[in-house]
Amino acid sequence: MGDDADPYAEDGEDSRWMKERSEAMSVAAAEKAVAARQRALREAIAIDRFVIDFRLASFRAFLRATVHSMSALAADVLEFAECDVKTALNAVRPVRHWLKNISAPSSSSHGLIGRRIPRSKREDPVRIELWRAEPYDLRGDAIIQEGALSDYVAVSIFGSSLEVYVHGAGFRLVTRAGTAHLILDSALPATLAAACQGRALDDIVEHPLLRGRGIVVSEIKQSGGGSLVVFRGGESPLKLPWDSDGHRIVTGTA
Repeated sequence: MGDDADPYAEDGEDSRWMKERSEAMSVAAAEKAVAARQRALREAIAIDRFVIDFRLASFRAFLRATVHSMSALAADVLEFAECDVKTALNAVRPVRHWLKNISAPSSSSHGLIGRRIPRSKREDPVRIELWRAEPYDLRGDAIIQEGALSDYVAVSIFGSSLEVYVHGAGFRLVTRAGTAHLILDSALPATLAAACQGRALDDIVEHPLLRGRGIVVSEIKQSGGGSLVVFRGGESPLKLPWDSDGHRIVTGTA
């Protein structure tokens, strides 16, 4: 029977074994490559998150060292939008080139200038026409209320202060460095506008945010078919909710 045995049988077995081994190695290599790719993706995401968190902490640490006040209207404006100062501050993100803004030379212009408020995902940017400030001191901002069913509310950090912006039906309210600008889309009657300076704001406009505050009009201007009413809004001290490293301060016990 030994003479009748297939001399190539062992070679065939070796060939099948080599093929199976090669296939197993290919599968193992593919699985290893998939695992390595998944790990690389996880690590890339973790690195991106770390960079984002680190940049935000750095930004907040800067704000904590430089921001000390807020518009006296801010708390009431935010409450009107069902928000509070701490929540609004935690929503603030740095504007583009905020670091360059810090070292940029001051402009010699102190007139009314424009800038864009935070961009809504659903709407075109809305332009704020009136800021008595240099543009270089804008640090960060946040949309607090989109304004689909009610007033649009946003906050901004300008220099050392938290400011607010409200855009409602027929008006916009902008605060800056203790002064408030109320922009009315429709011009006030000329006779009323001429007699507005020194009068109570309640005699001119009606809005729950401004009613009963004893606000006196400092200045009024008529232009572009609308009216600009300027009054002293005041400032309040502000304590930021982060430590010196820009991390949130946790109060209470778990």
